[in-house]
Amino acid sequence: MLHLDYTFNVSDATSTSSIIIVSRRELANLRIMVIIASAISIVFSLIAIFWRWSRRRTIREQFHIALFSVLFIRSIVQMIHPCLALSDPFFWAPKHRCFTIGFFLLVLVRMTDYWIFINILHNALLVLFPHVDTERRGLYRFRHTVFTLSFVIPLTIGGLAFTNKRNTFVNLQTRCYLPYTPVRFMFGLNWSFDYALSIAIIALQTCMFISIRRKIKRFKKYSHQQTNVFDTLNVIDSYPTAPDQVALPPFPDTNSTLTYTPSNSQSIYSSQSQPSPYSRPLLSSVHPNLPPGSQSTPANLNQSGIHFEQDFRDSPNRTNGLEDHTSFKLSSPLTSDEDGASSVLAAYGNDMQDDPLLKQRKRILSQSKFLFAYPAIFIFMWILPQIQIIVILAQPLHCSGSCKRFAFVAVFADNFVAIFIALSDFIWICYRGYTYLKERDSSKSYWDQIKELTLKWWRGKFGEEK
Repeated sequence: MLHLDYTFNVSDATSTSSIIIVSRRELANLRIMVIIASAISIVFSLIAIFWRWSRRRTIREQFHIALFSVLFIRSIVQMIHPCLALSDPFFWAPKHRCFTIGFFLLVLVRMTDYWIFINILHNALLVLFPHVDTERRGLYRFRHTVFTLSFVIPLTIGGLAFTNKRNTFVNLQTRCYLPYTPVRFMFGLNWSFDYALSIAIIALQTCMFISIRRKIKRFKKYSHQQTNVFDTLNVIDSYPTAPDQVALPPFPDTNSTLTYTPSNSQSIYSSQSQPSPYSRPLLSSVHPNLPPGSQSTPANLNQSGIHFEQDFRDSPNRTNGLEDHTSFKLSSPLTSDEDGASSVLAAYGNDMQDDPLLKQRKRILSQSKFLFAYPAIFIFMWILPQIQIIVILAQPLHCSGSCKRFAFVAVFADNFVAIFIALSDFIWICYRGYTYLKERDSSKSYWDQIKELTLKWWRGKFGEEK
């Protein structure tokens, strides 16, 4: 059995921290496990970078590429020490070698945490402040500062590690890193950042989840209340009480044609006609492509006949709900104000129910459930090694059995960072593609649609319409 304790040797070697009591074979297996995990992380990082490289023009994808680039370099650095120590069961690293590997590993670990936080902060700003300019939302205006701080902050933390002049970085047999004692260096330069980032990420994701839920509920309430749909849109102040107060509804198709046929010599657009106090310039405000005269509302609707037609045959966005209203006519005179108002509201309500925006918001609501996937992964990666260290420090020299197996899992999780993040991205992309194919109205087979989406992704166009 090998007892890894604190032993201060000559100046040419670094001290080894007391981790667990392992045999030669267990130590070799532990190093092999770290090498395999780091190698897989390298592959997944390259796949993630290649996957997003075609969309690198957007600032969000640039942040993701920066994150996986750091993970790629970090995985390479993590492989160096166990590869050098694999042939020697009890490897004593020269001080300059362990200091170099430990310094760059600490810098890359902190840089990884920084880019994780930047990605989540950028997404949170996009969700919480959607009314800002589309091209300059999130952290776009501060992108140069963000990239500069990604080097300044980690390098500063790495430099602070040298304040521990006795054991700056120690040989932990699977890596060269900060010593476990004195605890202030491990807590100040490692644990404190993990705890702060965990709390900040959970807070941001919770705010995003609550904001999305509130917007979806508000939209559902608005779309289901057909009788109050005009009040919600701020189109009219109250319902009409007389036939001459009925205003034409703002139908959602901007390609529709309007035809007016006056029944007498007096034009309904005459300057002598006084608009109703209940009417507003509906059509021009909602549809700027309509003629200017259509925004006036006649006051003598009983005397003037109106022939109102809408033709949706040339509209590319026609839905099933709009097919029932392709020929909508109002003849003069109106029999009752209730019939006129109810027909207007019913037509508009059916159009709103079949609005593709409603389906889009339902899809966003279902996707919002995945917001906590990233915090769960980060907490899993950060908490396990910390619990392992706490248990070992509480029971020194007695970590065996289940404690040893837990320590192996903690070491595995600590070296599997890129795999966890890449798998989360891959699952998310598959889910988004599945919902896109499921809700898409197409006569093509699933296989043809998958090939079409793959071609879009290869050209960097998939997701732009989202």
